[in-house]
Amino acid sequence: MQQFDNIEQGSQEWHDLRAKYIRTASRTPVVLGLSPFSKVDKLAQEIKFGIKPYYSAAMRQGNDLEEMVRELANEALKDEFIPTVGVNGEYLASLDGINLDQDTIIEIKVSEKTYTDIENNKIPDYYLAQIHHQMMVFETVKTAFLVAYNPKINKLIFSKPITRNETFQRHVDRIKTAWSEFDEFIASYELPEADKIDDTKSLSLAKELFEISEKKKLLDAREKEIKEILSQELVSDKTVIGDLIISKQKGAKKIDYVKLINDKQVDVSDIDRYTTFNKESVVFRFSK
Repeated sequence: MQQFDNIEQGSQEWHDLRAKYIRTASRTPVVLGLSPFSKVDKLAQEIKFGIKPYYSAAMRQGNDLEEMVRELANEALKDEFIPTVGVNGEYLASLDGINLDQDTIIEIKVSEKTYTDIENNKIPDYYLAQIHHQMMVFETVKTAFLVAYNPKINKLIFSKPITRNETFQRHVDRIKTAWSEFDEFIASYELPEADKIDDTKSLSLAKELFEISEKKKLLDAREKEIKEILSQELVSDKTVIGDLIISKQKGAKKIDYVKLINDKQVDVSDIDRYTTFNKESVVFRFSK
């Protein structure tokens, strides 16, 4: 096995390695048909035709908080975990953390749902498949933990240990079979045909729409920049600059009805315990 401690996940070098070794741990749940986030045809489009997958806000948050969560895991497990990338044969795995003894790994998820799943002693099968793939690549690993961080309550939770038990090899065999079947699928896969309209009026409108979209991006960026600058002028609850009125607006009241219902019996006088407020915002309006 080759191990690359110096390759940063998300870097061009990392993407190049994934392009060479397409059998990655994060894709394994997809080829097994377990992933709720993607399907085999979307994966084929990504690998064969270079169509970039959707990158959600939740995924961005997970990447942004990963280092902080890893530090929390280090403290909780009294060990030191570092991110790394490994290649074993045709298979690649990017680890959120492996300890210095190379016998334990962690897979980090920033997710309220995953936190709740682990709290209920459940490891989602799609994450279990990802971790089994990782353990298959890193053969010295004996134990793995799914680690979930809930940003709303600022808490970390660990799954029960995932080990090389009697069913592990059966899962590995399923992973290898699924990837072989995917190779056959992608070899013959072609993009679905789309209706093509090429009359002059439609092409002109499409071009105009594109130009408007590009201008809107620039205007939105400039609007955000101006608002950030002018917000610094707001020293009281309301400031007037010519025809522009800038004022502070309190966040809307928000009641956590789900928690309220789950608690089953709640006295009306306790309603404040379930009430939060959104962040204070700044409002811009013109008097004309």
